[in-house]
Amino acid sequence: MDLLQAVSPNFWVAFGSFVFCSVIGVPLSNFVSSNFSAYKQASKEKQQEWDTRFISTIHASTVAVLSTIVLIVDQESYGNPILGQFWGMEAVASINQGYFVADTCLMLFYLTKSYNGYWFDIFHHIANSIVVISCIKNNVLLHLVMVRYLSEWSTPFLNMRWFMLKSKVVEGTIYVANGILLLAFFFLSRIAIMPYMYYNFFAYHDDVKKTGYLQYLILCGVAMDLLNIFWFIKIVQSTLKFMRKPKSS
Repeated sequence: MDLLQAVSPNFWVAFGSFVFCSVIGVPLSNFVSSNFSAYKQASKEKQQEWDTRFISTIHASTVAVLSTIVLIVDQESYGNPILGQFWGMEAVASINQGYFVADTCLMLFYLTKSYNGYWFDIFHHIANSIVVISCIKNNVLLHLVMVRYLSEWSTPFLNMRWFMLKSKVVEGTIYVANGILLLAFFFLSRIAIMPYMYYNFFAYHDDVKKTGYLQYLILCGVAMDLLNIFWFIKIVQSTLKFMRKPKSS
């Protein structure tokens, strides 16, 4: 009992997230997705990728909602977004870490075939885990981590687009609505937050320097933001191309 009490609560939150995503997630996806003909008719490799995207959608929806709640409730952290801390931030970050470990394991040991961006995703998960664990351990930058987690609002729509493409549902109200929501949430949760992130890094520069090597995380943020801008342009181009396409009779 003493040993269990000695383990950080963050570990148990991360462990619970890991168990759900790695042990429960795939059977749950099999159960739900088997109702769709596209899933049943897909190859084993595509079913496996479908499963990981199903889990990704649950994770993203959970983290997006929780990070939004934390940012609304924890008004105190806005006073100092660099050194501010709230227990809810650690809990959400721990849920995210559990998913990243589980998803990495699924990619390495569950998927029988890699996909485009396979190694990038693994690198992203490992790098993100190192960064966030360091932030939790040092009690710094967690407010900005929560702001970054708002990007998960766009993930369900990205995955939904993939599901519909595999189901050959590339027209109709649902497809168009998903595309509009993807464009809107991608902009709001990934592009629109950029000024706020960089403003805080420079406005609280003295506190940023107290974070030691973690202050250089701004370089990772710049790289991620450039990638998000690139993908946003691609999404806009794809949306405009779809809108200009002649409608079938």
